[in-house]
Amino acid sequence: MCVYRHLTESVGVRSFKRQEIPRLSQKNIQDRLNFARKHQYWTVNDWKKVLWSDESPFQLFATPNKQNNRVWAKNKQDVPSVFSVKFPAKIHVWGMMSHQALSELHIIPQGQSINSAYYINQILAKTCMEAVHRCRNNGSVLERPMLENMSEFIFMQDGAPAHTANATQKWCQDHLNAFWRKIEWPGNSPDLNPIENLWGIVKEKVNEEGQITRIRKIENIESLVNLRKLFLGRNKIENIEGLQTLVNLHTLSLQNNRISIIDGLSTLCNLSELYLSFNQISEISGLDKLTNLQILDLGNNRIQNIENLSQLHDLDNIWLNNNEISNWQSIDELRHCKITCIYLEHNPISQDPMYRKKLKLSMKYLLQIDATLC
Repeated sequence: MCVYRHLTESVGVRSFKRQEIPRLSQKNIQDRLNFARKHQYWTVNDWKKVLWSDESPFQLFATPNKQNNRVWAKNKQDVPSVFSVKFPAKIHVWGMMSHQALSELHIIPQGQSINSAYYINQILAKTCMEAVHRCRNNGSVLERPMLENMSEFIFMQDGAPAHTANATQKWCQDHLNAFWRKIEWPGNSPDLNPIENLWGIVKEKVNEEGQITRIRKIENIESLVNLRKLFLGRNKIENIEGLQTLVNLHTLSLQNNRISIIDGLSTLCNLSELYLSFNQISEISGLDKLTNLQILDLGNNRIQNIENLSQLHDLDNIWLNNNEISNWQSIDELRHCKITCIYLEHNPISQDPMYRKKLKLSMKYLLQIDATLC
């Protein structure tokens, strides 16, 4: 009998994954005990008065744990692959919940450190207070008041440095009805905050197989006005819409969709990277307002002419490979741009024996043609 069978059948034991738990110091343990004693007689109605807040990171296409992500099969060839993405989109958000409602999510800009100034001015004073001051008596969980009687609320935040800073504590004292001060909430106690369970549910939804590959319409993101990067590739989107309010967007990826017309981008004046490859686009249009655009990816479409790009003076990279471009005159459209890298391979124009030389003569800043440096 093998060791595995002996352990499972004779001894009656099974293999379990060891659970990770926070390491608690004696102070952590004492603080948790003090918190429990102070609130041991709270009723359900008392706990319903708490507004639970927290920050959490999210990642699209999160890589599964290799030790847990196993499949029973007769041979390796029968095991389905797990798709990976080279640069998965990551965001960091702040949110707040009560027993009956949710705040809007605050999207923390990429690279922004959460110090006390940012936390006070952008999160507490805006997103948090907007939720606290709701007046509607009904509506969705994002519209109704956080509590039936908002004069009774208690604001909860954990012991993150931005939360416990003196400036933050002073702001909370001046602007909030009641809150747990930094000495009250026990450190290293994520299990005490029910919003952690909500984050877990959201992450499961984000990571469900195929969850982000079935989008047919861009909708319900108008409130994400601080969003800087949006990745909606590999979907079934036909129209570019619903993005007008995302004026802080820097990167937009709509690769591998069903888009035929470039439209709906005129308000995105801060956009610097736009990825539209592997669509059904036949004409370059709708980009003249995007004067900060630096990278434009239109590869693998049905484009025949390079046009309507003369206003994009800061355009640095343009990728037009695998299209139907055959007219050298259309290259003149890029004379006023600062193009350093261009991809035109697998177009009729790239079959010209003078292809590389003509491109160099046409664009004085050019450093790279297709995958080769000039």
